[in-house]
This record gives sequence, C-alpha cells and structure tokens, in this order.
Amino acid sequence: MSAALPGVSFIVRVKNEEPYLRACLESLQQLTIPHEIIVILHTCTDGSRAIAESVQASGQPVRIIEWSTPMSRPGYENLVTPADHPSSASHFCNMCFSLALYKWTFKWDADFTATPELLGFLNTSLDLGLDTPTSYQIQCQLGDEASNCENYLFNSLEKYRKELFWEFPEFKTGTQFWRIECRILSIPPLIVKTYWHEEPWFLHGVDADLETKYARLNDICGKDIPGLARARNPTCDHYNCLVVLKEAELACHGIFLRK
Repeated sequence: MSAALPGVSFIVRVKNEEPYLRACLESLQQLTIPHEIIVILHTCTDGSRAIAESVQASGQPVRIIEWSTPMSRPGYENLVTPADHPSSASHFCNMCFSLALYKWTFKWDADFTATPELLGFLNTSLDLGLDTPTSYQIQCQLGDEASNCENYLFNSLEKYRKELFWEFPEFKTGTQFWRIECRILSIPPLIVKTYWHEEPWFLHGVDADLETKYARLNDICGKDIPGLARARNPTCDHYNCLVVLKEAELACHGIFLRK
C-alpha cells in the first residue's frame, strides 16, 4: 500500500473533532519535508470541515476527503461487524491509507499534537526514500495520566485487519521495527468524545444482522460502554479478556474476533 514519492502522508480520520483539530493540524506546520495531510471527514456535523479548510487556506498541504459510509466504531460495534463489511473499522482504514501519495504514512489521530522532538526527527533523521520495509513505534502521551506506544509511522503497510475491538496493521514480510525516542501528545484516556454517545449506526432495522449480534454481545459480555475501546481506557482490559474467554460462545452467534 506504500506510495512511491519520497515524503510523508499524514492520515487524519475525523469525526466531529472541532475541539482538537486545529491544534492537531497546525502542530505540523514546522515540517520542512515533502508531506501531505489527508483529512478524511466522516459524517461530521460540527465545524471540523471549516477548520480543515482554514488550515488549508493558510498554506499547509491539506487534502480534504468526505466519507459518508456508516462506520462501526472501535469496541463492540467493530467486534460484531465482519472484517469485509464496508462499515468495518479495518475497511475504513484501508480506504484512508490507500489515498496516500508518499512512501511513508503516519497514522495521525485528530487529537494528536506534534512535539518539537518529533518534528526534528521527521525533518532531519527520517530517510524519506527508504525502500527497506520499516515501521517506527512512537510513544503517545495521553495527558498526564498514561501513555500508549504504537506503530504510527511506516513505509511497509500491507493492510489493516480486524482484531477484536480494533483495526490492526499488517506489515510486509521482513519489516524492521524500531522505536524512536520522540513523543506525540494527546488527550487523557478517560475523555469520552460526544460521538461516542451516539447510537450504533445499524440499530432500528438499518442492519438487522448486526443489530441482533450486538444485542447478543451485550447479553453475553455485559453492556456496551461509550468510548470502551479508547486507548488505555482501564475498563477496556476487563472487556477484552472477557471477549477472548467467550470466543467460542460468541462464534455460535456469528460474532468472530478476527473475521
């Protein structure tokens, strides 16, 4: 899935991120390398588009994409949604990353802000034309409470696949994994954004199969919690373990952890 041009494509998935989006995008304005910021607006009803357009108008290399297909949010919704369903989180991510023009792609969340050390690494140390399959793990500081380390920057993505509550990256064979001593800043793990309180898109007969599976999952593993799958949410570990323990029972209802 990597593109040919030497540079970095920042993939920013946006769902009503008005409180965070301007700081997120403007934190990248000191980049001096070839790059693009792809803002994928997913059924936004707030001022996210206006913010993206304003930053674009200021001269930053922002591309704005609208995506209207309903999406199952990470958590219970994604778990009951088959990986090949057009509304699965993995399907959405694969679409987003397919838009990249540059060799390197950066999974840049809409509540991220770049630190000076990260910008320094990107501007002076990243080999923009590197052909060796490589992925960089970077620490994301979630307020003052916690941190999360993931493969955010890579030139070797094959695809995203379903993994329980989330989408999970698969990389090319032989990919080298490195950790760089830079940080990304983000919001505390217990902040629950407004869109997490919306009902699942498939309720009220919109998709009867997913609605039935969602009801079964709530019966078997306990009631869904808004923002359950947010990074480092302490409640998530309990639900994650429970789902794994109940894998066989869930499969009897057509709910699969990885497909």
